[in-house]
Amino acid sequence: MIQYPAELPLPLQEGYGLNTADPMRATPMVTGRTRYRIRHRRTPTSASFSFNFDEEEAALFEGWYEWSINLGLEWFEMPLQTPLGLQVHLVHFKRMYGGGELAQIKRWRFTAELEFKKRPVYTEDQYLGAALGMPLGQFNDGLQGSLEKWYTRYFG
Repeated sequence: MIQYPAELPLPLQEGYGLNTADPMRATPMVTGRTRYRIRHRRTPTSASFSFNFDEEEAALFEGWYEWSINLGLEWFEMPLQTPLGLQVHLVHFKRMYGGGELAQIKRWRFTAELEFKKRPVYTEDQYLGAALGMPLGQFNDGLQGSLEKWYTRYFG
């Protein structure tokens, strides 16, 4: 798998934000009510980023974009901050990056929009563990123990 170059800095916090497409479809009914349904389970998620590179980093970034990821067509792994923390995500460029703009005497600013292959969200087990306040396996063991005690007390 292609990696984001370790020699390049991660995106700036300024303007860093996740955008998620709405997975619902709404259909107005004749009665005046609206019927909602899920259009797709895989919700496309993208993020807008700004990068601040020195001259050497800017040249490396443009070369990597051109030659390693085939003008942005290829998916690549990049460490990114999401609500799940700093993790490596599989992403690709939605369109050609913007820039470089000369930001300081020898600093260049680039902007880009990346699309995530998989939406950064808890798995069902992680969600249930967080909602229950304990890992799901521990909750299941405790529940099973309680049910066994109840069953033997009343039916055993």
